[in-house]
This record gives sequence, C-alpha cells and structure tokens, in this order.
Amino acid sequence: MLDQNTTFCCTNIMSCIMLVIRIEIFIDLEMSFESDSGDEEENEVICEVDKENKLPNGQLTSDVHIIPTEEGHSDSQIMRRDRYRWLKKNFISPSTDFSGQDVTNGVQSLCGPLEYFQKFVTEDMIKALADNTNQYSVQKKVSSIHTNTKEIEQKIGMYLKMGLVQMPGICMYWEADTRYSPVSDVIRNKMLTNSGNSDHGKFSSIKQYMCGKPNPRGFKLWVRTGISGILCDFDVYQGSVNGMRARSELGLSGDVVMKLASTLPHGHNYKIYADNLFTSIPLIVRLHDCGIHYTGKARQVRLPNCNLEDEKSLKKKERGSFDVRVETNHNICAVKWFDNRQVTLVSSFAGPKPVEKIQRWDKTTKKFVEVERPYIVAAYNKFIGGVDLLLICSEIQVTTEVLLFTDEGSPAAKMPKKSNSPKEVCKDMIGHFTIKADREWCRNCAKGYTNTLCKKCNVRLCFSEQNNCFLDYHN
Repeated sequence: MLDQNTTFCCTNIMSCIMLVIRIEIFIDLEMSFESDSGDEEENEVICEVDKENKLPNGQLTSDVHIIPTEEGHSDSQIMRRDRYRWLKKNFISPSTDFSGQDVTNGVQSLCGPLEYFQKFVTEDMIKALADNTNQYSVQKKVSSIHTNTKEIEQKIGMYLKMGLVQMPGICMYWEADTRYSPVSDVIRNKMLTNSGNSDHGKFSSIKQYMCGKPNPRGFKLWVRTGISGILCDFDVYQGSVNGMRARSELGLSGDVVMKLASTLPHGHNYKIYADNLFTSIPLIVRLHDCGIHYTGKARQVRLPNCNLEDEKSLKKKERGSFDVRVETNHNICAVKWFDNRQVTLVSSFAGPKPVEKIQRWDKTTKKFVEVERPYIVAAYNKFIGGVDLLLICSEIQVTTEVLLFTDEGSPAAKMPKKSNSPKEVCKDMIGHFTIKADREWCRNCAKGYTNTLCKKCNVRLCFSEQNNCFLDYHN
C-alpha cells in the first residue's frame, strides 16, 4: 500500500496507525474489550496464541504459565483449583457508582476540524517524526534528507487526500490524464516512489496472518475505545516477541487487558466488557483490586470448580433457562444462559437479577415467544456492541476527530460560504496567491463575476479598486 512506495521512514509509522486491517479488542466508556470474530461459541480459538501457551495436544490452557526467575530458572505457576469456591446462591452486587471523568473531557470546546486534528496529532509528534526521519536517513545513507515539520504535515495531508480520492495506482495521481492537483502539487512523484529502496516494506516482520479475513495479512492492533467508537488507547501486536508482555498467570490475552486498562484511573468504578478470548478469573480479581469492574463471556475451562449445568440439562428446560454460581472468596457471579445455544458470562458486579422478558422468534411455531433474559446478558449486549463502530473505519485518527467534531457541531452561518480549505487555513496569511481563471461568481460577496482565483483556497474572489473581497475573505 502507501508505505511500500516511499523514502520517508515516517510513512511506515503513519501507515501503521492509519492502515488498520484488523482491530482485535474494544473497550467501552463504561469500557469494553472485544475481538472481532463475532462468534459466540465458547471453545473457538479466535486469535493466534504463542507456542508457550499451548499444550502438547494443541489445546489452549490458561492454567499453567512458566515465569522466569531472577536466577534464570523457570518455576511453574499453577492456578490452584482450590482458590475458588463456587456456590449456588444469590449474588449481591457491589456499589458501582461511577466517579471518574468522561474519556473525551477537555476536547468538546474545540471549534474547527483542524483544531480537532491537532488535538491528536500535536506539533511535538510532527517534530518527532521529522527529527527521527532525518536521523534514520543519516544512519542508512550517511547524509540527512533535511525534512521538516512542514513536509511531514504535507505528507500526512497527502495520505488523507488519497484516502478520499482513491485511484487504482499511486502513480496515477501524477499522470497527465488522471492528475490530481491537491496531491501532485504538494509532493513530487520522485519523492514518493522508490520501490528499490532497501527499507521497502520495513514493517513486514510484524504483520500477522489472520485466517478468514478479506486481507489476511496485515497489522493487528489491540485497541481501547469508548462505546461511541472514540479511540482512547492502542498497542501494536508484534507476535511472540512482544515487549509489552511480562509472563504472568493471566496469559497473553489477560496481559493485554491489564496493559490497556493501566491508563485508566484506579478506584473510579470503570467497567470493562470482553468476550471469551480475554476472560479469566485471575484477570477479574486483578482488575477488582484496581477498582475496575469486569463482565465478559467465558470458556468453561477457565472457570475452575464452577459446576454449572451443562447444555443438555438446560436444553431440556424451556428456552431462556439459566443457572447461577457465585464465587464466595471474591464475589464473582457466573451465569450460563440458554437461548438458541448456551452462553456463559462472568461478572464482578452484574448478576442474573433483575430478569426481564424479551421477544424471540421461534422457528418451530413460526411466531414470537417470550424468553427470560438475565440482567448480566442484557448489560453485556448493550455495551459490547460498539465494536463495529471502529471496525468499519481504517483511519483511526481521522475517525476519532470526525466523531468529536460531529458531536460538538459548528454554529450555523446565515450565508454558508464553503471552501476547499478549513477556516484556519484560509486565515493563516501564508501562500495565498492570485491567479487568473474562468469567470465565476465571487465566493465572498456573490454580487458579481470575477476571474481572480486564490490558488491555495481554490475560491474566486473580487480583486479591484471598488471591491477587494480577496482581502476581506482572508482576514
């Protein structure tokens, strides 16, 4: 894609952020993590797992993990089954009144789209990209390419324009018949294309193969967002040599949740929702110690000593039947509910009550029937569904800015004067040159024709002794 045809090392960095092929987890404002499989079967393995986390027969285990010691030896840390005592009893939900701040606090007072963009892509980030690009070019080619923040900003803007106006080949943006001036006028083609570069495809080593995807090979990200789709935190999965992970009894999936949850303030009753890839009792206990609550689907093998009724027993009862167990040492509730098929959920704050009646389609009778649904299932379905909001978008940063800008809105003008450039760019007093063009209505006064065009803003403005709309428009 774009990062495969460039000489700037910053391009691969931006491509890693913007060209997202797969999002693995999702966190909610009350917060949610979810993988993108969408499958409810508990025994399905939906992501790659390190060889160390597999048993000799290929089965997954979260019970045994090897933890290196300071002396260089290895000790077996076994999740003892007698640590958890499950009883069939009523679950008493703890107090979960939220006392933290909105994850989008501090960004709702911004005005234009450029300000929203600069909120997430700051001047310090742009400067760091420029400095590291120059440093990398010296290391590889002895001499610096002397790029600067302006060129980096132009490069980012070029990628955004390419995303809006897509062509079959990158070179077509510069070809005579298909030339696209917002791209070709900013960066020359020879600055972009260099497939013979030794750094071509620099990030290919961390690309993962994900079976069943339309584009199976790409970057895998662990992401924390709100239910609205606003991105809060992310981490790039780098395979078995992932520097973010210290071996623990939580395993890879549990360590990912703890890392992304580490940026949440402790003790404010944040709530995390996750599917069965991430759920384990040690993870729930660890999060509870941090003042963070958890609800998620669970695999039976990760619930030691929890003897819930099996699917065959629940199926003999009416549709909507469920079974409950409560872990007495840590006050954790496990509920197995049977609808079309069984699903097991575990929570540190949500239980089966209140039970509500919902409508379900019965294929046998060809009509809707009333089915009981425990509260834990309703809460999970409500807050886990936001994962699709981010999956449909590849440019994460742009998606975040658009969501915030749309939520805030902009004041309505009496006479909307649309421009190809944001208001901040029109009034920056830099590079606004006049050129002659075909006669059209003046964009500012709309009272007469003019053939004076602002090259940067791409709008026609009166420029005469009697009427200087060019000056008025840019002030």
